[in-house]
Amino acid sequence: MNQPKIALMGLDNAGKTSIVRVLSREFENISNLSPTTGIERHYLELLDTKIMIWDYGGQKYYREQFLKSSKINLSQTDVLLYVIDILDSERYEESLDYLKHIFQRLFENNHQFHFGILFHKFDNIEDTTFRDYMKSLLHEIVKMLGRSPIPIEFRKTTINSPLSIIDSISKMIFKFEGFTNPISNSLTIFANKWNLSSIHLYASKKIELGSYSVKKPPTSEVKKELLAFIKKYDTILDVVFKLEKEIRQQTYHFTKFYLNTGNIPNPIYLVWCSKISMSKKFENGLFSLKESIKTLLSNININQPMLN
Repeated sequence: MNQPKIALMGLDNAGKTSIVRVLSREFENISNLSPTTGIERHYLELLDTKIMIWDYGGQKYYREQFLKSSKINLSQTDVLLYVIDILDSERYEESLDYLKHIFQRLFENNHQFHFGILFHKFDNIEDTTFRDYMKSLLHEIVKMLGRSPIPIEFRKTTINSPLSIIDSISKMIFKFEGFTNPISNSLTIFANKWNLSSIHLYASKKIELGSYSVKKPPTSEVKKELLAFIKKYDTILDVVFKLEKEIRQQTYHFTKFYLNTGNIPNPIYLVWCSKISMSKKFENGLFSLKESIKTLLSNININQPMLN
């Protein structure tokens, strides 16, 4: 299987190159970026998977050139990510126009790959004005693209939460046949060995890094209850090995551990559904699972501060 190829497109100053720097773990270089000229190619590793990223310059001259030659430049692309600076409302119209023309070229050339739209620089904005902007923008995009033959995903990202970027990109990559999420793979092996109904790995108390379910995955309502329990008993999980909670007639078990990367320990939460009691062998297996997850995530600093 070849390396997944990701194309990053959008207006200049949308934050495309800073996304690459986050994935490259070059945090110290984010404040010293220059406008991208032409196309910059990067070869990275994301969750044990080697990937290629083509970073397309967003200045007007380059945008026009890309549209003329999109059939060549986008060949063998697996994921196209279009980045929109959610803070730059004055350029929404310009960004939507570029997006429209890209989409037309994709349709004309019958390109088949996943298409993601990132509402970028969304730093937990409390101002309802920006949230209204995003809703309006989403409405305009859906109306403009209509019933798209190309699958489209919408996500919120920010360099102040590297995991929001890693999570968005990895989930699109691992949808392709031949690419598997190594975290979900580890969870699957563990769940099958111990006959667990389901198992889930969370970071930052809201982002699911991986999961496995024997039958149907938990509903969104159940996941909300799981996350609400983690939030409520977060400090208790620091001093006890495991907590239990019955949700919708299913017994869920919660444990917490930390990734010691960077200056701030990063909390990780493991949740599984099972009726069996935890034996010493199970406890040892759980410890081994945590260690393998730590290895996979060892180069990711989830709470790395990006901005002064």
